[in-house]
Amino acid sequence: LPLLPPGESAVIKLGNENAHAKAEALGYTFTVDPDQPILMLKYAVVMQDPEHDTFAQPRFTIQMLDEHNELLDDCMKYDVISGGDIPGFQSYGNIRWRPWTINGFDLSDYSGQTVKLQITTLDCWLGGHYGYAYFTASCVSNRFEISGCNGNQITLTAPSGFESYAWNNGATTLSSVYTLQDSMVVTCEIHTVTGCQCLLSGTFSQNASVQDQTYYDTICQGERS
Repeated sequence: LPLLPPGESAVIKLGNENAHAKAEALGYTFTVDPDQPILMLKYAVVMQDPEHDTFAQPRFTIQMLDEHNELLDDCMKYDVISGGDIPGFQSYGNIRWRPWTINGFDLSDYSGQTVKLQITTLDCWLGGHYGYAYFTASCVSNRFEISGCNGNQITLTAPSGFESYAWNNGATTLSSVYTLQDSMVVTCEIHTVTGCQCLLSGTFSQNASVQDQTYYDTICQGERS
């Protein structure tokens, strides 16, 4: 398991390889920026599988909470308990591990509000087996990247790193080419690794002045706890 995901120079580690029936959590509070409302997480998880009852197994959770520490909605949570066959995980002996994964949370409905990212790792409850994880996070734009303006055609690119894409012209790739028309509406349905989705949309016209531009990722501004 590489300690750094592609494109990153530093990550945070929660938990460790010692088994002492302990848990470790990090909370990060920030205000959702309407220009960068997608929280993009990269994480990798390692847990032993002692085959205990579910409540005693190592565990890893990601949650997006409101200012009252309540879950924003069901799509704002990733909760996995160590076991023999976990979607997205690989096995080595009794170790279950998930290689670097990108998961996005669409917070556009909470623009201007204060929210909290909380990530937790837990050891085996009986004290003999560990669970730990690495992660990094950034806030990115929910707008299309515009490029390849050539005559009456335009290339649009959605935020990268999601599980799958569905454009309204039938494309399922990260980028898609459209022929400009008057008041043309473009939509892209983005699916996450946890089975949730968000919809990006934009209106374009061949009579409008369109320039190449890119919306760059920015790091969320907030406080850790």
